[in-house]
Amino acid sequence: MATEVLQAHKLTKRYFREGRGQARYFDAVSDVSLHLQAGGFTAITGRSGCGKTTLLTMLAGLLEPDEGEVVLDDKSLYTLSDAELSRLRNTHIGMVPQIAAAIKNLNVFQNVVLPAGMYNAHDEQAAHERAHQLLERLEIAELESAWPELLSGGELRRMAIARSLVCSPALILADEPTADLDSQSTKLVLELLKEQAGQGCAVAVVSHDAEVNAYADVILEMDAGRLT
Repeated sequence: MATEVLQAHKLTKRYFREGRGQARYFDAVSDVSLHLQAGGFTAITGRSGCGKTTLLTMLAGLLEPDEGEVVLDDKSLYTLSDAELSRLRNTHIGMVPQIAAAIKNLNVFQNVVLPAGMYNAHDEQAAHERAHQLLERLEIAELESAWPELLSGGELRRMAIARSLVCSPALILADEPTADLDSQSTKLVLELLKEQAGQGCAVAVVSHDAEVNAYADVILEMDAGRLT
């Protein structure tokens, strides 16, 4: 039986919305339970605004649910202190945000290895070697010394993906990782994420890109905040 890396139990996130003269609360995510297993590649699909990003952000320990629980490494994420939660994210989770971002005064290589320098939790030399390998694999090795402002959207996206993987996390959460990418770069990224799953990671990808489904072991669809 595959090992469960993360369990989410009955997650709900509620927001207040005004519009057309009415104000009401609505559930961006409603009563969602989800298990992510080591070695599994899960695709989460659905229309814009259906709650996919909200769900992924809660799974990453970045947005506290109004109801429910997320368990990672036998720890309930939202019972931890900020310091404990930050350290757990650094050592266990690789997060690819929907909007690729970088620290402007660090070059590409420095941005990629940045997570490995935190908390003294990672082998620096091993992280540097892995960063070189990831940048080579994603075909941006020649940009290691470049400043982020000089990168195209697709290059910045691939840099963010390399950064999310540099610490060899047990869990990879990727929000639209193929946005801004051409077909060849999309293939590179999806093959790399599939390879990480094959090496024992739990991978969850939120995407509108139908090509992602071809790599997934499990395909889940969100509709109005619920997984179907």
